[in-house]
Amino acid sequence: MVDFHTLSTADFASLDTAANAWTTVAQKLRTMDEDWKQTVTSRFEAGSGTWSGAVSDLARPKLAFTNQQLTAAAGEADAFAKVFRDAATEFRAARAKLDKTLADARTTGLGVTDTGAVTWPRADAATRHDVDGYSAYLQEWQPKAEAARHAIDAAVAEATAADERLAALLTTDAKTDATHTFNSVAAFADADRAAALLRKGGDISDTELAELTRLLDTDWRDPAFSTRFYQDLGPDGLTSSLFGMLGDPKKRPGGPKDPRWAAYNSLQDRLGLALATATRQTNEPHLSDDWATAFRAAGTKVATPYPPPNPQLMGYQLLAPLLTSGDYDPHFLVPVAEHITQLDAGLKGNWPLLDIAGMPPGSIPITDQPTTDLLTALAHSPAASNEFFTSAHTAYHSDGTVDPAPNAKHKPADYLDYYVHEKDWQDIATDPDNRKNRGVAALGSALESATKADPLHLPATGHDKNEADLMKRVVDIFGTQGGDGALGDIMNGDGKLSALKPSLARMGADYIADVQRAMVPGSNLPNSGYPVAFESTATKSLLEALGRDPDSYAIVANANQGHTAAVLQQYISGADKADLSLVTHIKEATYYSGVVDGHLSESRVIGVHDQHIASDQAYNDALDRNGRYAQAGFDKALSLVPHGDKLTAPADKLFAMLIESNKIDTTQVAVQDGKVFFNGAGDSLTSGVQQAITDAAANSRLSPADVQALITEGKIDADTGFSKGAVYNLVVNAKGSGG
Repeated sequence: MVDFHTLSTADFASLDTAANAWTTVAQKLRTMDEDWKQTVTSRFEAGSGTWSGAVSDLARPKLAFTNQQLTAAAGEADAFAKVFRDAATEFRAARAKLDKTLADARTTGLGVTDTGAVTWPRADAATRHDVDGYSAYLQEWQPKAEAARHAIDAAVAEATAADERLAALLTTDAKTDATHTFNSVAAFADADRAAALLRKGGDISDTELAELTRLLDTDWRDPAFSTRFYQDLGPDGLTSSLFGMLGDPKKRPGGPKDPRWAAYNSLQDRLGLALATATRQTNEPHLSDDWATAFRAAGTKVATPYPPPNPQLMGYQLLAPLLTSGDYDPHFLVPVAEHITQLDAGLKGNWPLLDIAGMPPGSIPITDQPTTDLLTALAHSPAASNEFFTSAHTAYHSDGTVDPAPNAKHKPADYLDYYVHEKDWQDIATDPDNRKNRGVAALGSALESATKADPLHLPATGHDKNEADLMKRVVDIFGTQGGDGALGDIMNGDGKLSALKPSLARMGADYIADVQRAMVPGSNLPNSGYPVAFESTATKSLLEALGRDPDSYAIVANANQGHTAAVLQQYISGADKADLSLVTHIKEATYYSGVVDGHLSESRVIGVHDQHIASDQAYNDALDRNGRYAQAGFDKALSLVPHGDKLTAPADKLFAMLIESNKIDTTQVAVQDGKVFFNGAGDSLTSGVQQAITDAAANSRLSPADVQALITEGKIDADTGFSKGAVYNLVVNAKGSGG
């Protein structure tokens, strides 16, 4: 323990010397490590021909282990250097605060003894014998002395904490394992300190909260730190600590403007990232399955020591928000996701309500709907999300343990069906904070992740069978009315799942090649990985619904144009003549693109004129706002074809033209059969086709006449496809599929 005299007189140069010495040791160990690699292990690697046989097979792992230990030793030496350097910094900071306190005290007339006792001037005889005067004397000097005493104690406490952390680190190093290998001493010390700080709950000071956040921010990527931190806390300790900070009405911050709320949100983010690191199976070390089981159990326990009418929070209402940060291993996240979903079904979505007046949803790290946080976690964890929606399910008891009974039943039986049909998303009319839309949007993001639908991400790797099969199911559900379908739930702005439309649009954009083939079966155009045989009517109905929403329309329309421009680039680039095969490819590509565009455009007209959902200007603005999907559709298509990376990227004017080609003004067009239809939109589309072919031909040896011939054929087929797509839309509406 540090006392006043030690802090006020200590020379911290010895800590700097120790830090520099350990840095030198680390440098020498790294040199030894590199020498060992160059002179020993690299010469005797398997297959090198230098050394072979049974003895070499036994020796190589030991030689490699020496390398590992040298690397670990260098890392530990670096850790020692860091700890001594950090300790010096912390001691000096405490000393600076003490020095300032002493200077301020003396300026005000106070005195401080060598032991840290605070004194003030002795009252004169007259004052001592005057009751009122002596009272005034005490009122003047006592508060000054107490403030100085408090500041001195705070500085000494900071130095003591630094001293204890350094001592804990050195003690940790002495506790090596049975193999006597180098350990993660610095990570362990930091983890122990962070756990101790978090356990303070609502009693954590602002300075300690900043220190905790800094430790997590610095070390969350380190499995040794993250695993030790969560092992130390345990799931129950984690829950109680979070309740102390966030749920305890006697200690939590007073409102959104309180700086502690922002600090807690920042802390939550880092806690989640550290948990993702600690639960990843490929990391060493990582948390055990027993810890994960205890985490699920903690999620079901009441997380408050206070009886009703205080909020009876369940553990998941504090733990689930942590999952919204980080990419989680399916091994950990999927069981948690299944458990929360099964609990939600049993509760019928009625988790304990939060009594936090004036707190807008999302402003605090507590939730009354853990499913929303869970779906957000799945959105960040593609492998886990796909497994959750596509793999066989596991039944869990309410405490999070697996039901071992053969063929154990669980509710819901199907998670996608539950979230689409059974989940009671709150009615938007009685939901002023829009929590319904947040939950539905999170479901959409999780489905994007599960189908690997990320049209803006490159390089594209193509969709695998699991992703493609799930995407087909999504189109079947949201492109069908009645029965297992949910088309009516996304239509217009009042459908209970209407907030899904932007996600469905992004999914359609990423699978646009498969969408084109579904519109007119028989296409041989390039696809986006594993081919998806979308049902044609469901695809058309889904596109019809998306076309009524400006942003959804813009995402799919721009991606469609960009994808087609890339297909044209693929076929035309390098061509030396406009033979029959090339003409056929151009006709096919422009026709199918036109069908999609016409179908979407007719939906847009319905949205503008029949249902007054939005204006032409809203659609045109959305096209500009989502213009990046045109280039993304182009880039992704090229990244999926052989040697696509060697094709010349088009000029920016192409993408500008593609976006403009979707902008139309339907206010002046004719009315046919009670439907608003348009004649000029096809002209805009063919202008985009002309620009795309012209750009692609710049990388070919085609003659001007050949290029013009391709433009003519492309424009004809694009216009034909456009008209066909519009007719498809009218047929879909006539059947009532889209109404």
